[in-house]
Amino acid sequence: MSDDNLIHLQVKRSWWDGSALTACGLRVETPEAVWTWFTDLSWCPTCKAADKARRK
Repeated sequence: MSDDNLIHLQVKRSWWDGSALTACGLRVETPEAVWTWFTDLSWCPTCKAADKARRK
């Protein structure tokens, strides 16, 4: 999704311009879909913690 070689968790998608807001607060202009099972990229630690807190 961004240039930092991490997988970010998308929490919001803009209806107007298609940009995405991630759980760590990063705004991505052109989000990409990533098959997490088939990649060697790792999760963003902040997004992972936010997802874990949301699931409790």
